[in-house]
Amino acid sequence: MFDIHLTALYVAHEQAYTLKKYLHRDLSNNNILLWFFTDSHGKVQVIGILNDWDLCKAIEDFVTASRPGRSVSRLSPYDSPLPLFMCDLVQGTWQFMSARLLRNPGKKHKLADDLEAFVHVLCWMCLRFYKHILTGYHTGLLSHIISIFETREEHAQKGQVGGGAKYHAMLQGQDVVGLTAEETPLAKLLKELSTICRDHYQATEPKAESEKDQLRPLDKTGYMSILRALAKPSAPSNVHDEQPPVSNSSTPDTEQPTRLSSHRDVMSAFARAMLAGDEEWRPLVKTGDQFDNLDHKSAMMQRNAERSAASDRASASSKRSLEEEDAEGRPGPSKRSRSGFSGAVASSELEAVDEE
Repeated sequence: MFDIHLTALYVAHEQAYTLKKYLHRDLSNNNILLWFFTDSHGKVQVIGILNDWDLCKAIEDFVTASRPGRSVSRLSPYDSPLPLFMCDLVQGTWQFMSARLLRNPGKKHKLADDLEAFVHVLCWMCLRFYKHILTGYHTGLLSHIISIFETREEHAQKGQVGGGAKYHAMLQGQDVVGLTAEETPLAKLLKELSTICRDHYQATEPKAESEKDQLRPLDKTGYMSILRALAKPSAPSNVHDEQPPVSNSSTPDTEQPTRLSSHRDVMSAFARAMLAGDEEWRPLVKTGDQFDNLDHKSAMMQRNAERSAASDRASASSKRSLEEEDAEGRPGPSKRSRSGFSGAVASSELEAVDEE
């Protein structure tokens, strides 16, 4: 099952939003790190870390910003399919931006856009590393990836836009992954997240989503008690309490909150998946990186593949070193602490780690 410590990256986002009033604005698989270490009992643990806050912005800044929409990311030509002179104009990480930001470059970036990005990252990684209905169909998978995550074009008035297929998938609540193990917690999580996004889009189109629901940080009662509380249909108020929105705008916000106006519904969905038993996870079929089999790759897909291969080589080298030390009579890995950072690409198989 999902290790409960992976919720740390989502909690980090929530606390940045509630405590410091910041939005990340550039969520991607490369900005999610997994820190593996061995605890004092010789048990492997993993903690999720949300990295790369270069494009974060204070919520109050959106009120006075002349261009409050997409965040500007100074990507290298290696990351971008665009010519060198246009690299400074690339907005965030295109593949994981919300469909509404892709279609409307001037749209104000809100919490819902960050939360939707979490969903797109999860879908991207599942398409890479789990058996789904397009596994083995290389041409079909490539076409699907390009349609949902990669497509962009130049609009006469708006500039660079995209996200048409992604937008319709969100609006219709479409599960863009389609895992073959349909009754596993991961498959159910993907479907539930699709429903949350659908409800959000149907409530906001063509209006902008609400900023009314902001949450205070999680209390310190322990991850398991928090997850059990959040997994219930109606979480108790001592887990999350609403607080007034932070805004210097004199214009009243009359829009109603949606399911992506706070972290609550997405966190609840993840909590239910993490609390599922090992037997429910077992039918899930892991694969190698399915993007490796595609004839053509975007810059993002190519970089993912190279990082994954580099991480595999580093892991193999580390294992050989440990085995050599063990052969010399030195303490093995279970008797000493090891730690290291690895990008979510390299650790994207969402490896199950048993609880204590």
